[in-house]
Amino acid sequence: LLFTHFFWFFIKDFDVPSYDVLFTRITNQVIYLWQKASLYNQEKYQEEENDNYPINNFCCLWVDAHADINTANSSYSGNIHGQCLSYLLKSPILKNYVREVRGFDKWLKQRSLLPERLAYIGLRDIDEQETKLLEELGITYSSMYEVEKYGINFCIEKDLDKINPTGKRNTHVSFDIDALDPAVAPSTGTPVFGGLSLSQAMFIGERVNDIGVNITCMDIVE
Repeated sequence: LLFTHFFWFFIKDFDVPSYDVLFTRITNQVIYLWQKASLYNQEKYQEEENDNYPINNFCCLWVDAHADINTANSSYSGNIHGQCLSYLLKSPILKNYVREVRGFDKWLKQRSLLPERLAYIGLRDIDEQETKLLEELGITYSSMYEVEKYGINFCIEKDLDKINPTGKRNTHVSFDIDALDPAVAPSTGTPVFGGLSLSQAMFIGERVNDIGVNITCMDIVE
């Protein structure tokens, strides 16, 4: 019920019933309810639908407490789920730091998400090396400090002006539940206090819909 209400603003204008959209790839829009590998599915979807999704012509709005851009060399924990974006971003800076993963060689060579097409909202638990990478790659991000200081609307517009100024670019929205404050969403394995309120999170959906952003793919992850 929470998810249906939470993301109704993203899916209410789709041409199929919301419950079908949540689980089925229909027309040119899809929502995934599983792990962060779904960004890879967006890339695969682009390959399959080449006319509608030219390679390198999509962007990603990443709502998360974490940057998930660590590399094998920088990660303190070694958890691969905190490194997923370093595998997806197309950058010579990252190429030298990302270890090979058997079975994913072809996928890793295809990297099609450009750093300038990625933007974050809600960051508040970032490793020192991740901060350096964000700056070096020129990635736009809005930390919780900025959300509190300037307001959620300012952060949304700042991010979208950078990655999708016209709103027409194919857009992947990745929403990690730990972007929310644990008081709102305690059932996550990586809780970080000081997160988005339910009102702020719902506003992201409302504002993105109001602007008319072309959302072609979305995931809700834990």
